[in-house]
Amino acid sequence: MGSHYNDVDQQKARRWWLSFSFINIFALQFLAGNVIILFIIRLNASKTLVGLVSSYFYLSYLIMPVGRLLSRKIGIVRGFVVAWFTRYFTIVPVIVAPLVVLAHPGAGDSIGIWMVVWGYLPFQLVRGVGMVSFSPVLTEVSQGLDRGKFLSQSGILTNLAILLGSLAVAFFLGEEAPLIRYFISFVFGVSLGLFGVYCLSRIPEIKRPDGHVDHGLVESMVNIAAEKKFRSYFLSLMLVGMIIGILRPFILVYVKDIYEFSDSNVLFLTVAGSLGAIFTGIISRKFLDRLGAKPMLVMWLFLMLVASAAAIIFRPHSGLLTWLYLIVLFFVAMMGLNGATNTVQAYFFGMVTAQQQVSYGIIFFLVTGFSGMLGSTSAGILLDYLQGPAGMDVHDSQRILFASIMALLVMAIVASSKIERLGALSLKRALSELFGLSWRTRN
Repeated sequence: MGSHYNDVDQQKARRWWLSFSFINIFALQFLAGNVIILFIIRLNASKTLVGLVSSYFYLSYLIMPVGRLLSRKIGIVRGFVVAWFTRYFTIVPVIVAPLVVLAHPGAGDSIGIWMVVWGYLPFQLVRGVGMVSFSPVLTEVSQGLDRGKFLSQSGILTNLAILLGSLAVAFFLGEEAPLIRYFISFVFGVSLGLFGVYCLSRIPEIKRPDGHVDHGLVESMVNIAAEKKFRSYFLSLMLVGMIIGILRPFILVYVKDIYEFSDSNVLFLTVAGSLGAIFTGIISRKFLDRLGAKPMLVMWLFLMLVASAAAIIFRPHSGLLTWLYLIVLFFVAMMGLNGATNTVQAYFFGMVTAQQQVSYGIIFFLVTGFSGMLGSTSAGILLDYLQGPAGMDVHDSQRILFASIMALLVMAIVASSKIERLGALSLKRALSELFGLSWRTRN
């Protein structure tokens, strides 16, 4: 499949894309994701509200059809820029929430929680308007025989930004994490994020050839339902989305529930997770193009299965041993999670044609968004029920949650084993290549 960029524009696009990716992700560590979850947990938000706020990230994908109209009107890259610029002005209620809590001791906690619940929603919804451009832009930027290598490089840079950002936020918030520091963190995140928007605006607009027509959404859904390779893939994608929707926020809740770690200590654990994600990128950079996406996806899902089993079985409570266990847990869990995220995306890019990029990309994110939202909200409701009406303690309730994750992972592994190879090696050959093993066949 040919690129709509010439060589000069593609090299320029790659440079500015990598700059945007690093700055944008680094900025978001101060403003969104883990720091928002820890902020509302600090204000004693229920598990259901934690799940709800986490689901906004995935809910944003459901608004992507609006972004499709915008990109058709003003261009794919320009639509991305407009949405990303706008979203940083929609998060004002979240920025001022720490000040409101400080100004109203006691009652301010509840007000602050609801300011986040309602203020974080438009920030993520507008994200969905811009994300419609993500697949076509990244598809064009990564075009070429080195696609897997470039995507892995981009993933490494992204996870490096997460690592450095998490470290910076952890050191800045400190052990006690005063609320005024959350306010400063949010303001810094917005300021740096706007600079990231400038980098995004430097990417050349994608020039569609004369006569290019994107597939309609309804037509694309019919095609997906009719073709086995798409049905198998999107079933796997839904299961992976649910798992990620649960594991990403609720591994933080697990640490807060079981070990009662401070906010800064939890953020230090996310650094171990970022190191795992970087290690994932290094492995993918070397092996993804060589082995193919299918066997790599199964391997990443198996790593998450191992991490979930460990969360059920092990409960160390002795200082150094607890830290070592949790560092390894975060490293392995985030290694598997990020590996699965990147690999399902790489598989998708290798599966679609130029005319399918926008419409199929929207469906990709709709499925990811719906499944992630379903996973995170269901997990929050489940934990609140188990720890509330069911009268279960935090240890047993967390075991049930991770047992549910394991069940989903087993289903995802089975589903992923049935998707087409798209030129990938078999799982057996891929393991042999990855670990340098010599397999023997017995008659």
